[in-house]
Amino acid sequence: MNSVGFMKKNNENSHYDDCARIDYIKFPKLLESKLEAGGDDMVCIGDDHQVKSSGVYIMSIQWETSGSGTFNNPNTLQPIYTPSEEDILNGEVILSVSAIGANNQPLSDSMTLEIIDEPPIPLKPVGEIQVCTNFGKSYQYSTQEFPEIRAYIWELNPPEEAGSWLGNENIIDIVWTPDFIGNISLKVKGVNPCGESIFSDSLNIEAFICDAIEEKTKEELVIIPIRPIELFI
Repeated sequence: MNSVGFMKKNNENSHYDDCARIDYIKFPKLLESKLEAGGDDMVCIGDDHQVKSSGVYIMSIQWETSGSGTFNNPNTLQPIYTPSEEDILNGEVILSVSAIGANNQPLSDSMTLEIIDEPPIPLKPVGEIQVCTNFGKSYQYSTQEFPEIRAYIWELNPPEEAGSWLGNENIIDIVWTPDFIGNISLKVKGVNPCGESIFSDSLNIEAFICDAIEEKTKEELVIIPIRPIELFI
């Protein structure tokens, strides 16, 4: 032993009797508990909601609602929730779940359940009611946006000859078929996961072949429809 109290090791006469054996021990992996309430979801008015939660290594499950609806079994992992009239009026509710995990670890999570009705009937479209089809110009038409509507289905009559558009929003740009002449009606309906509405009132549109006259005071074109001329002999 040296002056500071540490043993000084040498190999003389030891025969390795003072060696220690080291074993490499693998301890089992600690249990990892998980609890998820599921992503935000929606349910149609009049329907029940099957909760899509998940969890591992948990016990003492307890579901609660921010509203006044009911669970068929609040102590199971994936209960069925029935919204109340109050929930329906509020339009959404928060569903929360708690549980005890491994080593008495408290766990919790929540999700928002949106409660929606069938889509309302969209308002009559608005936009130009006299259009020129010989310039390749697009015309914009729109209807009021409703939060209950997830997509808008537009319809022209006649359906294919008059023009075309892309998209399913509450605003569309129509490109009229070149040199098409005639009367057209445009209407729209709303759809969502709970169903679809009937079509709106129709917007009546007249399509012409037009001349373009340059306006002197603005860098724009004034479009003048050319109506057929009737000759009386």
